[in-house]
Amino acid sequence: NIDKVLLCVHSYLWVQRYLNPKCGFLSPKSPTYSVHYTEETPNFYLVTKGKEDHLPPELPWLQISFLFLTTSRRNRIPALYVQHTSSNFTVIFSHGNSTDLGGIYNYILDFATFLGVSVLVYDYSGYGYATGKPSEKNIFADIRAVYDYALKELGIPWNKVVLYGHSIGTACSCDLASEMPVGGIVLQSPMASGYRIIASRLQKSPWFDIFRNIDKAPNIRAPVFLIHGTDDTDIPIEHSESLLKNFYMPCEPWWVQGANHENIETEFRRELYERVKKFLGVLEGLYNLFPIDSLLKELAPCEMSTTKTKDN
Repeated sequence: NIDKVLLCVHSYLWVQRYLNPKCGFLSPKSPTYSVHYTEETPNFYLVTKGKEDHLPPELPWLQISFLFLTTSRRNRIPALYVQHTSSNFTVIFSHGNSTDLGGIYNYILDFATFLGVSVLVYDYSGYGYATGKPSEKNIFADIRAVYDYALKELGIPWNKVVLYGHSIGTACSCDLASEMPVGGIVLQSPMASGYRIIASRLQKSPWFDIFRNIDKAPNIRAPVFLIHGTDDTDIPIEHSESLLKNFYMPCEPWWVQGANHENIETEFRRELYERVKKFLGVLEGLYNLFPIDSLLKELAPCEMSTTKTKDN
């Protein structure tokens, strides 16, 4: 028994050491933005090497707010609310592990403009000007704070909230969607789980596994759109293929021929937008066709439905 315990501990330490650079947290060494205060109001500034901090560009059809949210784990995370003047959906955007709000600012403006959506994008604990340290539990609490803000403070209905996760951002998106109702989910280059990156044929997640999207997938009832590059060597496309089999309502996925883990937004941006826009159209048709109350019963996460049944 002692030998088994020692083997488990050794395996855990080795996996953590190996997985950290593969799918762990690799935040920028220094933030690509700065925060300047006017009295007690935080203002978002972009940081460009060799230049003074400057206000980011704005567009007349987008209203941009910068704010801080406090999570259930008492971390304070920055967020940008990019409100499109004629949006029908609000996207909670969870970025990849090697960027921050400044690094994706211009992309988010382009994303919101082309798709005609509002976007709530945030930094994980320990990223940019967020307090705390990045961890699995913390990023799950981070996205929950953003979701609560969208519903409780902004008054956005659950069916108008769409989650978009890229890479490590798919982990917090799946975690939230497995517990709370959302209108839909877009997962770009998701992992089945952290350990499966080095053990692709794994049938059951070990206790030390991280980012267990595949274990949460059966609880997610909302429509899911998967995007994955066929030449992705960081997280191979087999991860998405296995996830596809476990979702309740998967839409036709987009396997991006010749794309890797990082170039879908750059080399395939136009088609990316077109396909996401089509998915949003499917969601809009769905929610216009059926009463929201009946859809909530059908699309509520399994864990949420089970809890309600037990309470009753």
